[in-house]
Amino acid sequence: MKAKLDSQVPGWLQPGKLRWVWALWEPMAHYRRQGGNAGPIGIWNARWNTEYYERMHSEQIVAQLAELGINVVTTCFFKGFGIESGLEEMDKTAAFAELCHRYGIRVLGYMQLTTIIYETLLKEIPDLENWAMVDASGNKITYGGAYWRWLACATCDEHIEYLKRVIYKALVEAKLDGMHWDGGTYDCHCERCQQRFREYLRKKYRNASRAEIEERFGIGFLDFVRIPPASNPRDPLYRELVAFRNTVKDERLFRLHQYLKELNPEAVVATYLGSTTMERSDGYQADLIILENWDLPHVHGEGEVINRVRWSRMARVAGRMALSTSWLRDPDPDKSAQIPALNPGFGIPSPRLRRAESRAEVKLDLAEHGAYGGDVIAATWALRPGTPPDGAYFERPHIHAALSQYMRFYRDHEKLWDNAASLANVALYWSYESMSFDPKAACPALLGFEQALIWRQVPHQFLPSGQKERMGEYDVIILAGQTCLSDEEAALFEQYVNSGGGLVIAGRCGLYDQDLRQRLRGALDHLVNRKNVAYLPDVLEGIKPWGSDRKPDMNYIAHIPPCADEMVAAVRRVTRRPLPLTVKTQGYVAADLYKTRSGAIVLHLVNYENEGPPKMAEVTFHLPLNDSVQAVLYTPDDRTLSGSQLPVVEDDSGFHVIVPHLETYACLALRQ
Repeated sequence: MKAKLDSQVPGWLQPGKLRWVWALWEPMAHYRRQGGNAGPIGIWNARWNTEYYERMHSEQIVAQLAELGINVVTTCFFKGFGIESGLEEMDKTAAFAELCHRYGIRVLGYMQLTTIIYETLLKEIPDLENWAMVDASGNKITYGGAYWRWLACATCDEHIEYLKRVIYKALVEAKLDGMHWDGGTYDCHCERCQQRFREYLRKKYRNASRAEIEERFGIGFLDFVRIPPASNPRDPLYRELVAFRNTVKDERLFRLHQYLKELNPEAVVATYLGSTTMERSDGYQADLIILENWDLPHVHGEGEVINRVRWSRMARVAGRMALSTSWLRDPDPDKSAQIPALNPGFGIPSPRLRRAESRAEVKLDLAEHGAYGGDVIAATWALRPGTPPDGAYFERPHIHAALSQYMRFYRDHEKLWDNAASLANVALYWSYESMSFDPKAACPALLGFEQALIWRQVPHQFLPSGQKERMGEYDVIILAGQTCLSDEEAALFEQYVNSGGGLVIAGRCGLYDQDLRQRLRGALDHLVNRKNVAYLPDVLEGIKPWGSDRKPDMNYIAHIPPCADEMVAAVRRVTRRPLPLTVKTQGYVAADLYKTRSGAIVLHLVNYENEGPPKMAEVTFHLPLNDSVQAVLYTPDDRTLSGSQLPVVEDDSGFHVIVPHLETYACLALRQ
């Protein structure tokens, strides 16, 4: 695998400067072949879909998007029907891109990396069956229940070369500004993969003795092993399989990415977070990270505030911006009953999903995109239809008003995110082995502790085990339920504590080594009595357990843990330097803090209870500011208040500023 890509992220990808909508990501052939009823997620097989589809790609719609401040869209280019089928509508996409460019809007082409639709592609590729993934029983793997959508194997060189032809047509012929890659799953058991897996193991353990291999696997040689038929984290061969598959997926993406950059270095690759991001620092990363989720923010229930903070933090681990394509899990059972439980666009059972429907929901959706470092301001739902169709969703007066209000605010205040660097001095440690192979213990613990930090206004970031050498950048590191730690990690944590860093150990951490072998004593037990270590053995009790469904990471709703105050008090107690701020307010208000290129310190405040009356927030900054510091408030919610200077009061505890009106979103800029 290449250690690094020979290309840089295009300069036009900058925090706070991208405002995006989906411009329909399926060709009409897919809607017709899929069938199903129209709804908030897609138009599917409605009789009126052709008329609606044509209008969504018209100059009238493009002009409206440009007037709102939208400057990038994603639209369909390749779904898997085939280049020669005529069903991908590539020429229509090229014409749409030309139209968008006239209005200053960049266009990404949606491209399926995995789906191969045999009903049309067999005419073009007679040996298509050799491209398809198979399960342990030799059966074709399909996309959910769509039997007509085979999935291509990631080790198939012919398929990768075919995808390069698609990329060429997109960038050179259609003149698109980049690609939005979807799919990428890899779960194949074909004989080619069996051989590649054995080759991977031979190369990895070529210098290991027979005794070392026996210690690892219980057998002395690996010449005849086969891919495990089912997931079992306790099986050492399965853990090797996970690493092998991640490596293969990275290799495929490296090859396609490098080819795209050879065609146009300024073209963007947008796709999911690299499979090895949390494991190591040299894995594949796209220019822009796609985070598909059901976490459009809202207060979902008692102690449950759905948010996308973790998704944004994960993109920041890769040094990238996030593009979150989100839908709302409807908490209203009466309204949910009208929506199908299985959304055909996802191919898997999902919660009852809908769009942002009120002005408050639209504002909160758009506010959250900007508040945590300036991710892409994404209105995923903007061009979805009503039922029956009454124009694009964003054309409804109350939706248009809120969308316009926020998109123009972002357009007019881009400097608030200019080269923004996080001022968080607290990190949640993400152990790759724990989160991957002991998720029922590790995942709810980490996400639960994160909720405590969010709703007690503690700026923080994730520190993955693949970047453990960066421990010294933080004043506090939190280990929450991270059960698997290597001897190397344990030594680094001891070194970190010896250097004065604050460590919070929540629950049982380091019970196993990196290979899930149980230790006689916990890896960090010898540190629990140190002055700058807070050991909280029982603090994780009451945290909602991890699910056993097919997509627990998407279905899980983290809630505020019962011991949230105790968790945050421990963080404040052991920190090497004070946390950068304290916020006094009521309810569900989140805060994040950044420093821009100009030196301005910008606090972002989001009120997740924005259906009610505005809140007030008293902020104390514990930062080395001077007496001349000025505080200016910016908000899309009140033009009369935005741009106003607020008083700054200094005393022995810090610099105090009162934000008098927080409806949904406010930015407080400190300049000196």
